[in-house]
Amino acid sequence: PWEYALSSSRCGCRSLCAISALSEACMPRRSISSAELVHVFVDGSGSKGPSGEAVPSWAFVVVSERSGVQSFQGCMAGVVVCDPADPQYVGMTTATSGSAELTAIIWAQMWVLQCIGGLAPNASFTIACDSTYSGLAASMRLSPKIHPEAVRIASGLTAAITSAASLEYLHIYSHEGHPWNEMADAVCANVTSGRLRPTAARPP
Repeated sequence: PWEYALSSSRCGCRSLCAISALSEACMPRRSISSAELVHVFVDGSGSKGPSGEAVPSWAFVVVSERSGVQSFQGCMAGVVVCDPADPQYVGMTTATSGSAELTAIIWAQMWVLQCIGGLAPNASFTIACDSTYSGLAASMRLSPKIHPEAVRIASGLTAAITSAASLEYLHIYSHEGHPWNEMADAVCANVTSGRLRPTAARPP
């Protein structure tokens, strides 16, 4: 089986963003298996690391919902990989903030796909991103010339997910106080700075 567990607040995720910490503190703890709706908030960053080099990173945050009540489930993060020999390679040709956004979506899609069978019947998903370009590419509404292999992977994952569950891509504006977008951004920043180690597993 593919081990693809989220990092929870117990290992420090909520300490990265005060807004998210407050939001999560007000939420009841619920198992994701009972969720009617699962929200996945993705983000990517092209910031520089401690040595001044660019370390594009990505993250996604998962929040489940049932009967209108939400529950924080955890997060996952990593760095952009451009080496086809690397087991975490998902088709990126260059490491930039744009490729980080699309990488985040692809890893979020893989997480969604592997957890569908463990949720309640008719559970649905949203993937929310602040990159219009990456969201359109992943949802098969845009065919960009850059990162063609990654776009094919994202499009294929969209097709696979929607054959088994309801999936909607949403756009949210960055740096406007949305707690889970801010948390994803904070996780990215802390992976780049070295405060957090990448948590992504080897994909199937």
